[in-house]
Amino acid sequence: MPGTSIMRVFISTACIGLFLFVGAKGAPQDETGGMQAKKTAVYSEKEISEGRDYLMKSVDACGGITTFKKTKNYEMTCTVNSSKQGSMQYREVKVFPDKMAQFVKTPSVTQEMYYNGSDGWTVLAGTAKPMPPTQADMMADQMKRDQFYLLMHVDDKDLIVAFKGMSDFDGQKALRIEVVLNESETYSIFLDTASYRIIGMKQETLSAMGPTTVSIALLDYKEFGGVSLPSRIEQKVGGQTVTITDISYRLDIDIDKTMFEKPSGI
Repeated sequence: MPGTSIMRVFISTACIGLFLFVGAKGAPQDETGGMQAKKTAVYSEKEISEGRDYLMKSVDACGGITTFKKTKNYEMTCTVNSSKQGSMQYREVKVFPDKMAQFVKTPSVTQEMYYNGSDGWTVLAGTAKPMPPTQADMMADQMKRDQFYLLMHVDDKDLIVAFKGMSDFDGQKALRIEVVLNESETYSIFLDTASYRIIGMKQETLSAMGPTTVSIALLDYKEFGGVSLPSRIEQKVGGQTVTITDISYRLDIDIDKTMFEKPSGI
């Protein structure tokens, strides 16, 4: 992620917790912004059918696919508390299908990050700088890596999900759904057996220290503008815990048309 080293740690830990790993990195979108994930494993027709059925029950439990699909944008705010880095305030604006802005505020620094569908840039201490292409690609990828986007695109024909049976998540029995990200990645989401809401996510990833499991718990669902989403998230990875609290969403807000205009001179 862009920014100074401390901001890089903050925003990286925040994004892992805030955004479920949904959608293939660098994968093309269809004309509606839909996902075009590629199959990476062999699933039976029964697993795929049941996976889609359970995921549709999940979106129904959270407000219905019509409500998600008609959403043009949202603003999300929260507080991120890290066991190592302390606390920060985080605000995010997403305009579907491909624009995103992030605002990170700590006691010592405030940073802004923008992606307008083709270009990315950061603003720190009033100075705008272009993002390296790899960082802009990461922001583009994040557009599809959250729960909202997943529920919005449950009925995409190219989304590959498979029911993998009952499993345990944080001591709770849950329905495990495997979701294909791209040619080499999958992750698991866990649905509550009664409400069908997503209660957790796990993905195996590689770090400098070797294979690592990222575990994210989605807690305390609340209604925001007709959709139900978690108001608290707990992430555990590599012995570090990040707690994201006071999560709030506003849907279809008025957005300054200049927000995603690339600053001149960069």
